[in-house]
Amino acid sequence: MAGTLKSYHHLQTEFEKSHPKDTVIGVLENSGNSHVAKELAIRKAQQTPNVSQLVANLQEVKALRFNQPLFGPRPDFVIREGAMAIVIENRGVEHGA
Repeated sequence: MAGTLKSYHHLQTEFEKSHPKDTVIGVLENSGNSHVAKELAIRKAQQTPNVSQLVANLQEVKALRFNQPLFGPRPDFVIREGAMAIVIENRGVEHGA
């Protein structure tokens, strides 16, 4: 989901179109390698000349929690950079008695 931030509803709708048998049940926030993500976040945080804003940005970086699952967010929930969809995949295998 690089680029433009999108809502959870938009993610679900687009995913349903391309994978009609599978179901999005949530979002994994700040996914991936935490060291790389923190380095990137620190670089972004340091891009302000305002010292008080810099301190606030660095505090946000310190508070980041990685690979944080969020199940069933509100439709208007904004999916941020670094997030991944949590999906239940339908493999087409039926279990019977």
